[in-house]
Amino acid sequence: MIKIPRLQRDRNGTYYLRVVVPKSLQATLKQVEFRKSLGTKDFQQAKLLALHFNMQIETSRMTKPKITDFVLSPSDLNKYRINIKDGIIEATDAEDHARAMEAIEKIGMFKEAVTVAAGKLETKSQLLSDVVEKYLLEKKFDNKDSTLYEKNNCYSDFIEFSKKPKIGAVTTETAIAYKQYMLTNNTSAKRINAKVSFLKDLFEFAINNKYYFQANPFEKIRIAAKSRLAQNEIHWVAYIDDELKKIFSPKNYGFMRRKPDYFFGPLISLFTGMRIEEICAMRVELIKEEDGIHYFDIPADIAKSQKSIRKVPISDLIIKTGFLDYVADVKKHGKTHVFFYLPPDGKNGFSKNLSRRYGQYLDTSEINIVSPEKVFHSFRSTFINYLTDINTNPALVMSIVGHIEQNLVNVKLNSVHFTTYQVEKSLMTLKNVVDLVKFDFLDFSQFKYHRSMFNVWK
Repeated sequence: MIKIPRLQRDRNGTYYLRVVVPKSLQATLKQVEFRKSLGTKDFQQAKLLALHFNMQIETSRMTKPKITDFVLSPSDLNKYRINIKDGIIEATDAEDHARAMEAIEKIGMFKEAVTVAAGKLETKSQLLSDVVEKYLLEKKFDNKDSTLYEKNNCYSDFIEFSKKPKIGAVTTETAIAYKQYMLTNNTSAKRINAKVSFLKDLFEFAINNKYYFQANPFEKIRIAAKSRLAQNEIHWVAYIDDELKKIFSPKNYGFMRRKPDYFFGPLISLFTGMRIEEICAMRVELIKEEDGIHYFDIPADIAKSQKSIRKVPISDLIIKTGFLDYVADVKKHGKTHVFFYLPPDGKNGFSKNLSRRYGQYLDTSEINIVSPEKVFHSFRSTFINYLTDINTNPALVMSIVGHIEQNLVNVKLNSVHFTTYQVEKSLMTLKNVVDLVKFDFLDFSQFKYHRSMFNVWK
């Protein structure tokens, strides 16, 4: 990087100008040097401001300094004795003294120049809300709707907090103030880090697209590393047998019979390990049959991640409940979604109603499961634990649940054995694994679909 005279950078990465006062004047001025922050971490912006200031030292008659007023050539620098190592001007004779005095006098003019330059940058700067709109438009290609919804909420909150600024007005200080604001509002550390990550990505986009010309203000302001936060996270715990008996008691389960997603959702999750959103967002066209095996075909727009794109065989027990008969009725009505009456609801996707209803079910006096670690997602944990306890090949379990759970077995699942030699498993192989999950102490004989049990066919 080219060394610019008088241009320095502090420990935080912010650039400033340093002008040393000649020794003969230090006693009079009671100052050894002058320092002026440029208020930016961007080298290109700092370079322009520093060159502009250097030009003012040379041009003593400037009255309204502007960045466009200078044309600096290498020969101009020969008029100065420059200490390149320290980036300062050396004053050793009368001429140098006069030039140094002139530099000191122009500190005020420099402040005006910085104001003019900053004003020009601010004028060119776009509204943060406009940049957000451009960012979200581009991210539609690789973010799920729920993620876009969450990001939009985050950006709207930050825009309100920072009083609807132009993007150029956002600094590291703004970012830190926003983090402190979230802390005082008791936002969880995980949530704060998620918002910081969203905002960091937004400003990275702005920098790459020339909407923002400073260092990323959200760089390195996370609260803690993921590994440390994970130690304090609530992890979903599998249900024990007695809890499953209460949940799937025909007497109690009437609470969950009001709508198809309430009725089928817990059953599907218990016997496939599928996530609640994968179940509720399922489309009719994604329930397929191959070689006599029915399965859920989970695509990218439903899957949580790339690894979650998969085929999940439908277990025999789910088929016995009449689920495929229900899907056939949905198809007859020309509906596209299995649970067609569920409107997507932004952040919560299609699963908001089922999540709320199931939570209410757990809170009933008959069930009375109040642990925050026991939720709908516990069905997924129960499914995985069941297969692990009977020593099922972990690669097969991962193929079904779409998630590398490295703590399931005492082997490195990212080893060459799994990453190189394991190929996509056949549906028959996966179907055999799914059908291993049986809870003989549960009686599902009364869990049978018939068209009249749901009032959704309007």
